[in-house]
Amino acid sequence: NDPKILQEDNRLLGDQLFWTGELVLARKYMEESLALFEAQPSKLPVLIIGIDRVVIERVLYSWNLWELGYPEQALKQSRENLTYAREKSHLFSLAVAFTYASVIHQYRREGQAAQERAEAAMAVCTEQGFSFYLAWATIMWGWATAIQERTEEGIAQIHQGLSAYR
Repeated sequence: NDPKILQEDNRLLGDQLFWTGELVLARKYMEESLALFEAQPSKLPVLIIGIDRVVIERVLYSWNLWELGYPEQALKQSRENLTYAREKSHLFSLAVAFTYASVIHQYRREGQAAQERAEAAMAVCTEQGFSFYLAWATIMWGWATAIQERTEEGIAQIHQGLSAYR
């Protein structure tokens, strides 16, 4: 009955169910995990894996909402995640939140918003040396640029991001 263990158990189960395509059940466990965390916040998430677990959980939760056909709820969750990450002032978690938020905007085909999130991620990643997420954010920036009718520039950025990713 330890809330911290229950939070982590629900998070892990929700994540695994998401990745195996059990989206409805995943949502249930993700919501329980986030509710438990909000009832009793902890510094533990960042200390163990280097990234705030709530940031990752909210990312997957937003993706899950998108896959279930709730684009507005997915966007709302993504925005709340950015607010949470900003409040925590943990730069790696913030870079991750911006990068994944750009993906939600990509799903929604919102080029300008995706570009803004990718640019924010790129700024943090460049400043802090987070090369993996810099590569991903560069790819997202390229996509956003291409969809806004700057196709060649966008494709070049995608290639640059892919090269860095490799």
